[in-house]
Amino acid sequence: MPSEAFKEARTLKLPPGVRAPPQVYGRDTIPEPVFATPGKYVIRVGENLEGDYNPKSDACNLTVAGAPK
Repeated sequence: MPSEAFKEARTLKLPPGVRAPPQVYGRDTIPEPVFATPGKYVIRVGENLEGDYNPKSDACNLTVAGAPK
């Protein structure tokens, strides 16, 4: 999604089973499930998030429900 479209989006739909390489030092770069565990997540977007705190960032809360029974 282009940056300008992302800025205007009110909803972001992600397909089930989203996978990405973990951003953890020493971990392999093989993609793994992003939301593997049900629960509450905070998604933060912004510039230079790898560095120190950046006041030019936004966050949204996401709840991942368990598998339907």
